[in-house]
Amino acid sequence: MRTKQKYIVPLVLTLISAVLFGSCKKDYSEADDYQTYYLKSFGSNNNEGFGFLNACKDGHLYTGGWISTDSIQYILQMDYDRFGKKINSSQLAFESPSAYGSRLSDGTFILGNRGYDWKARFDADGKKMGEFEDPSGGYNYWHTRPILLENGQIGYGLSNGITSSTSQSYLVELNGDMTFNTGYPVSDQDMDGKVLQVMYDKNDGNVLSFSGNMYRNPWDFSSPIVAFTARIDLVNQMNSVLRFAIPADSGQSTYVVDRVVTNDGSLVQLFSSGFYYLTNGDSRCGSYFEMMKWSEDRQTVHWRNKYSIGLKMVVPYAMTQTNQGDFIIVGSTRNGQGDTRYPFVVKIDKDGNLLENKIFFNLFDGTFRYGYQESNGDFYFAGEMELFGKKSTGSDAIIVKTDAQLNFNK
Repeated sequence: MRTKQKYIVPLVLTLISAVLFGSCKKDYSEADDYQTYYLKSFGSNNNEGFGFLNACKDGHLYTGGWISTDSIQYILQMDYDRFGKKINSSQLAFESPSAYGSRLSDGTFILGNRGYDWKARFDADGKKMGEFEDPSGGYNYWHTRPILLENGQIGYGLSNGITSSTSQSYLVELNGDMTFNTGYPVSDQDMDGKVLQVMYDKNDGNVLSFSGNMYRNPWDFSSPIVAFTARIDLVNQMNSVLRFAIPADSGQSTYVVDRVVTNDGSLVQLFSSGFYYLTNGDSRCGSYFEMMKWSEDRQTVHWRNKYSIGLKMVVPYAMTQTNQGDFIIVGSTRNGQGDTRYPFVVKIDKDGNLLENKIFFNLFDGTFRYGYQESNGDFYFAGEMELFGKKSTGSDAIIVKTDAQLNFNK
């Protein structure tokens, strides 16, 4: 029998003396809005990257990223104006190289990091609404992109012990002010494999829907990774029921990278497919990615498609929905292991048809880790690339703003 449980240890709110964000102030007239398309960078002698960005109501950009110096990973929070001029930046000394964020369906957004359980929520003007830190969230924890659930809570997945023989995953709910509400445990035994990641997708009051990845051979960490979707029936106190899993052929893996819950409640998943692990522990990415659309009740698959974008290796990082209800997928692609990476953007319509595929060959050794469309049709992308000939020492964080046709050289 499954019962609702609070997880791990008492919560501690971290008070940060520096003001990370101020309210956005109007700097430009309406006539100046959205007239400049650009590539902007944040570079130094260290390794930097942006994993998220969001524009508040008057156009100021907030980014989440990282900088690595002296073996310490910092979370960067930076404020740019609509023309890409840096206004303010702050550093938080969390030991995690992977910052991320979520643009929630109510217009607010969340900044956080994947390897340590810290998150902060901001309103559409960039004013902080609250923050959350769980001191039990050590470096081996993995946190997935939060969403706004039907009950008004902030939902995300947490997994720990990713590389150990003992592990536990949770579906976590935070209140609107980012205080802890509850957590639902997900058992390896229920899932028929070792769960290494979960993504919270839906809570309709009766059933929790979630997706994620697991090793089909529970304790063999070189075994293929299998993607799944599953449900927990709260009313009947049923354990999680495995609804779908993509089998791995010839030692290859299929991995859920991201998901979008559409306005009609459907679930669209993004998979990195066809990659595999070598005996020395290295991995090889696949030559395509996959997408799958589920019905609102998560019982029916509307479509499932594979997409290749030209080069031999493809690594998708994130997916968001456009103003028209289509999907934007961003990541990096290259011709072989160790070759130069190039950022890509792919547009897929709501029925799974490929609309556009663009590889940014002029962004040398680059990656897009997040992208989204503004209300006027322009796009913002965040990531990293080599700008100053320092490939041996790392990358520089970049912001790219394009028009609706993905052009930025204006």
